[in-house]
Amino acid sequence: MPTKSEILGDLKKERRRLKAELAKVDKAIFSLGAFPVHFMDWKQKALDCMDILNGYTQTAQVLEWVFAAEPKAMENEVLRRKYITALSVALNDLHKTGIIKKFRIPRVQGNFYGLPFWFNENGTLKKNYYGKKLGAMYKHDKELPVKAV
Repeated sequence: MPTKSEILGDLKKERRRLKAELAKVDKAIFSLGAFPVHFMDWKQKALDCMDILNGYTQTAQVLEWVFAAEPKAMENEVLRRKYITALSVALNDLHKTGIIKKFRIPRVQGNFYGLPFWFNENGTLKKNYYGKKLGAMYKHDKELPVKAV
């Protein structure tokens, strides 16, 4: 009888195999030109979004902002995954070069991004950059308990 770790290993191996198969199918679909491909400067789009929102952002917020005038672009799952990947790479590059900061917030899922001057010297996000959602969650706290990533 296989052990729990062996079963888990087999399941992970099968997931990798299925992801590879899906990638092949996606590549075939794109090679047929069945979907429009949007080439964007994702780094600039992310920075523009942060500037306009004047507060932290997450990948989903940037995508929502970019495609606000064209919501159908996000309906296709294949394109949506490609956009998320492209934007995630751009955000990580911006973080690695120090142009933006990446942080986590307790009890909130996902990474958040902000401009360096939005943070106090001790690394906490300044209150005027909380945004509506975080402002409501932490309205009684003097500082948002962020964790740099």
